[in-house]
Amino acid sequence: MARLFLIRHAPSAIAPGQIAGRSDVAARLPNDESLARLAARLPDDAQIWASPARRCQQTAAALGLTPSRLVPQLWEQNFGDWEGRSWQVLGPQADYWRDPLAGQPPGGESFAQLWQRVRLADLGAQVAERDLVLVIHAGPIRALVAQALGLTPAKALSLGVDALSLSVLAFHPSASPQTAWSLERLNERHA
Repeated sequence: MARLFLIRHAPSAIAPGQIAGRSDVAARLPNDESLARLAARLPDDAQIWASPARRCQQTAAALGLTPSRLVPQLWEQNFGDWEGRSWQVLGPQADYWRDPLAGQPPGGESFAQLWQRVRLADLGAQVAERDLVLVIHAGPIRALVAQALGLTPAKALSLGVDALSLSVLAFHPSASPQTAWSLERLNERHA
């Protein structure tokens, strides 16, 4: 059995409530103590992958991790014209909030499109060999955990994924595809 360690990057260096999405903003790294607590929960000999986003690479470096691979499919949801704006300024955006799964920000992508891009099945072969640590974003973590649990994409949106949290999925290669994954930890915080 091997594990998939899912780390959400440190908070983005933007104003609270501002949308980062695909914007390549820096991370606002916390004190060394909280980073050390998180790093202590990770395996020593795992493969390390990250989103190409600067905030993910900075978080990995602060944890003492060197990604061997930057994976474009693991970028956050693209919020298009809304990136850099505040959710509060946007207001209700009725079309989007009526169906946040299929709702697509202007020039961006829906969560349903992210779901198709981020596939747990694509990681099974990698995890079967040895543990894999991913330093990524909330949207992809929601998708991967929900896929492991057999949840719908709509249910994935209800999963909380805090900055610098750790979620862990265990992979059982001899099990059936429907039961090969189990959730060990979700949204474990170390700050």
